[in-house]
Amino acid sequence: MKSLLILLFFIHSLVACCQEKKSSVSFGLKLGYGMTTLGPNYTESNGYKHQFILTSGARVGGYLQIMSGKKFIFQPELLLVVKGAHESPDFSNGPPYPTYDYPFRTSYIEIPLNLLVKLPTPGGFFSLGGGPAPSFPIYRYIYSGTAGFEMGINFLTGYQWPLGFSVNLNFTKGLSNVQQFPGAPGLKNSSIGLTAGYTF
Repeated sequence: MKSLLILLFFIHSLVACCQEKKSSVSFGLKLGYGMTTLGPNYTESNGYKHQFILTSGARVGGYLQIMSGKKFIFQPELLLVVKGAHESPDFSNGPPYPTYDYPFRTSYIEIPLNLLVKLPTPGGFFSLGGGPAPSFPIYRYIYSGTAGFEMGINFLTGYQWPLGFSVNLNFTKGLSNVQQFPGAPGLKNSSIGLTAGYTF
């Protein structure tokens, strides 16, 4: 509840700031691909090493683009993303155990709230910035631990052409423990995504 109140205050403050200046609102869609891993790696007391490698999944959704004056953009997004990792354990220092590649994958509804700086060019504009990115799990491919609500920080950069087409690169660092196992540290998502968008 506390996180939700902070987010609502953040949105209200940004919208109020936009309303004080000349602003315009557009709607857009984006589609792309992301890669995610969990961390940190850890070693159990019996010598088993748990190592996490990248997993991949689609990133798809929509966004609002609220232009505030000539320099700032508030861009809240609503995305369906896949997060998690593949675990590739090393049992060389522990009791014999079969090798396996175990996936931890969860679909989330992610809501990045990006405040961007607009950098105009003769053929369009660059944007650079970021903001909080709460995520809500909706489906677990493999049940493991407790994949739950996640708060993260999103960093976003991109380029948009005058006709509305854009390309965007983002990095999201999870701040919440989303998986917990006995003797293990809290595991957090880290993801990078590349998307193409169109603003109407």
